[in-house]
Amino acid sequence: MKTWLMNQWENYRTGFWFIPSLMTMGALFLGFLMPEVDRYLDSSIPVWMQSSPETARATLTTIAGAMITAAGVVFSVTIVALSITSSQFGPRLLRNFLSDSITQIALGACLASSLYSLILLSAFSKTEDKIFLPFVSIYLALFLALVTLYILIYSLHRVASATQADNVVAEVADDLEDAISRIFPEKIGEKSKDLAHCENLAAELFSDRQPKVASVNADKEGYLQAINHEGIVDLAQEFDLVIKLRARPGDFLMQGLPIAEVYPGTELDEDVQARLNKTFIVGNRRTPQQDMECAVSELVEVAVRALSPGINDPFTAIRCVDRLGAMLRRLADREMPIPYRSDEEGALRVIARGYTFPNVLNCAFDQIRQHGRGNVAVSMRLLESLEAIADCVESDSQKAAVLRQAKMVYRGCVEAIPEENDRDDLAERYWFVLKQLGEIPENHEPFNQDWKALSDKAGS
Repeated sequence: MKTWLMNQWENYRTGFWFIPSLMTMGALFLGFLMPEVDRYLDSSIPVWMQSSPETARATLTTIAGAMITAAGVVFSVTIVALSITSSQFGPRLLRNFLSDSITQIALGACLASSLYSLILLSAFSKTEDKIFLPFVSIYLALFLALVTLYILIYSLHRVASATQADNVVAEVADDLEDAISRIFPEKIGEKSKDLAHCENLAAELFSDRQPKVASVNADKEGYLQAINHEGIVDLAQEFDLVIKLRARPGDFLMQGLPIAEVYPGTELDEDVQARLNKTFIVGNRRTPQQDMECAVSELVEVAVRALSPGINDPFTAIRCVDRLGAMLRRLADREMPIPYRSDEEGALRVIARGYTFPNVLNCAFDQIRQHGRGNVAVSMRLLESLEAIADCVESDSQKAAVLRQAKMVYRGCVEAIPEENDRDDLAERYWFVLKQLGEIPENHEPFNQDWKALSDKAGS
């Protein structure tokens, strides 16, 4: 239930209708409440707050018209900003812009102030030659209009700031940091304490020779946005099952293809399959709630677009590489969550499909490396980032992933860059990466040919 609510909140906050709707409903409530407050305070309202009916009507009419006009300005500016963001940084970055609450609050404040003023116009009444005017309500309308103007000014400032490349990259990087904090490590049920036992049991239960394993197929099509892990553990415990997930958030599910394997398959009926499918939240797009690679891919998309011939902005690509390198350094220091999850009694229940450091590294650098292979500045920054990452990695698999990526960066540059001095500079940076990883340079090209001279140059 918690996972579903978080996913719904993600959908609500990335739309322009939710906050404005709440604010207009609040204005509707105030519009009917405040005249009653005025009737209660009618005899105690000071003379300086009172005015003529014509002045009161003109004030409210002006506020209502001005706020509707301001709402049109907010809408127009927002559409222009969305167009710029989509064309320059990619349509997937619209999610970050749409989730900015300031723009939603500005639009909602304009609509709410206008609606409140219109409702007050209908509160004017005449009894026994006396016209009732809600003076307190009118002054509240003036105050709301003033606050709305300040919100509008700040909103325009935010829009102007949000469309700058450095700020776009920083905001996506913040989303990525939040995703890392949520997912690494991520608690799914209770962590199995006996890792070796779980590995052996999983290999035994889900081997190719195991006849009792049955597959659960997806009943819908789309991107897997989140998984209700607690619900899966409860389902497995209820029917005494062990469930091996074949999909993780970010994967595209195709109807009819397996998303999980269940042991024993004899307990797998239509009800269990339907309940298991309900724990998979599927949508039309990827979200960073449980999908860390979604935020990584957004940064990669900004970098790749910046390297395209139509934009040709290597500086933005370098900013993205810097952020990705910093993220990977933090990730290298974190404990990767083990895939085995047990119930409260310690029995193995779920085998999740998680992330690995090599996969995230490849997701972050592969496309930038491929599109920037002819750009010396971007390739140099890639090697510098890999050198910084190499300083944090400890396991052999992490070191092998960094070494593989550094080799591909260097080989691609040698093939694409004709200038010899540029190639020497890249080789020097590559030499530093190898030394940081604890490798012997003469065991790798090009240092196995004339590595000593280059080594002396790098050390000088």
